[in-house]
Amino acid sequence: MLRILLAALVCALCGSLHAADKNPSAFTLGVAADRADCIYRRGERVTFTISVSLKGTPISDAKVRWTLTKDGKDIGQSGEAKLTDGKATVTGKLDEPGFLQCRADITPPGEKLKTVRAGAAIDAPRIQPSRTRCWRISRMCRGELRRLHPDVRASIADDGILPLHHGLSPEALTGC
Repeated sequence: MLRILLAALVCALCGSLHAADKNPSAFTLGVAADRADCIYRRGERVTFTISVSLKGTPISDAKVRWTLTKDGKDIGQSGEAKLTDGKATVTGKLDEPGFLQCRADITPPGEKLKTVRAGAAIDAPRIQPSRTRCWRISRMCRGELRRLHPDVRASIADDGILPLHHGLSPEALTGC
């Protein structure tokens, strides 16, 4: 039962097995991991295939930008890949548990930037939940905190969520 829930979680966090773009147009951009279940072990290579087509016909001799991240954080792996028969591949690996994500971007002629993402779970049973805790603060306190503590202005989200890594002591939030 736990394995089924874990697999469902992995698929939900990694996105669909083949992510398609959200900007409808004649261009289609997609990215997918080379395994249907998107589950890998530490140190295993993950191959992401990026595909681009125009009205169903694969695009060649174009470039697509890509970025690999771990749990949404930059790991310094990005670049451009040349499309051949509408496809390009990007490989990466993680040596620790987490989610390896591939983001692909392209700007078709005369259109807005298109972005898609796909991910893979690395050593899925050992992935730890996020340790970041947040406080929800009232609208009045948000304004007061921004005035008194301008250094944390960017940390206060519009929905009132304040991550605990902001550096304020609990006393600073008294009454919020």
